[in-house]
Amino acid sequence: MMRAVRKNLPVVVVLLAVAPSPGRAAAPVCFPLPPDWRVALEVRDGSALGLAEALACVAGLVPERAKGVSDRAVTAVAAPGPLAVALADAARAAGKSCIALKKAGDRLRVGPPAANVRCRPRARAASAQTAPAPVRAVLDAARKVATITTAPPAGPTRAVLDDPEAVAPLEPDRWAVKREVRDLALADPMAFVNEGAAFPNVLGFPAPGFFVAWVRGGGVLDRMGLRAGDLITGINGLPLATLSDAFLAYGALAAAERFVVSVARGFERRVLVFELR
Repeated sequence: MMRAVRKNLPVVVVLLAVAPSPGRAAAPVCFPLPPDWRVALEVRDGSALGLAEALACVAGLVPERAKGVSDRAVTAVAAPGPLAVALADAARAAGKSCIALKKAGDRLRVGPPAANVRCRPRARAASAQTAPAPVRAVLDAARKVATITTAPPAGPTRAVLDDPEAVAPLEPDRWAVKREVRDLALADPMAFVNEGAAFPNVLGFPAPGFFVAWVRGGGVLDRMGLRAGDLITGINGLPLATLSDAFLAYGALAAAERFVVSVARGFERRVLVFELR
C-alpha cells in the first residue's frame, strides 16, 4: 500500500506528528513507511474515519474530513502480498459504507461518495447503538509489515500516557519510565502522535538527526525531558539520521531495558537515559 500516496517528507516513528496550528490539535500524521514495508488491513466493523486516519498516518498524509461527513462502520481485510495493499482497495471498502477516500496533495480527504456511486449505509458495528470499533496501526519491524486493525491491544491502554507516575526523574538527564509506556509504543504507536513531532535534519548541520519541532506540554515526552529544538542524533548507539534509521531504532524497542538518547540542545551535547521499571 501507499506507493501512490507516499510522501517524501518522513517523520520519526512513535514520537511524531505534524505540528498543530494554533488552537487545533495535532494532525495525526506520523510514520510514512519505508518503500520496502507492506501493509495489511484487518479492519472489521471499524470506524471508516479511523481507517482513513490510519491510512493517512502510514502514508505521511494529513487526514481531512469533509463537512457533514459522519462516521460509519466499514470492513476492509487484505493480507500483505508481494506488493503492498493499494489505497484504492481501502477506498473501495470505505465506499461500500458511503464514504469516499481521495488523495489531494498532502491530504487524504474523507468525503461523501460521488453522485453516481451506489452505496448501502451499514449499521454502526454490531448495532445502531454501538459506535464503529476504533482503528489502530501496529508496526512489525522484523517483518516490515504495518497492520491496520480493529483488534484491541493486548497490552496497556492509552491511559498510561496520562499516568503521573509513568515517568519519574532520578537525577539530571536520567528518568525511570514505566514499562507500559514502551509496551504501548509497540502495540499502539498511533497513541503517541499527539505527544510531539520531529523532522529529519535535511541539511545535516550541526549534525545528522531529527529535530524535535514541538512537544505537548505536560505530556509523556515533555516529562521525559525532550524539548522543542532538540536534535536527536542517536538512540542506544544507533545513528538516527534517516527514516530507515528510525524504524531500525523502533524495532529495537522490544529488546531494550534501557534507552540512551543522544541529543544536541543548542551548543550543548546531552545524553538522556531512560530506564524501564
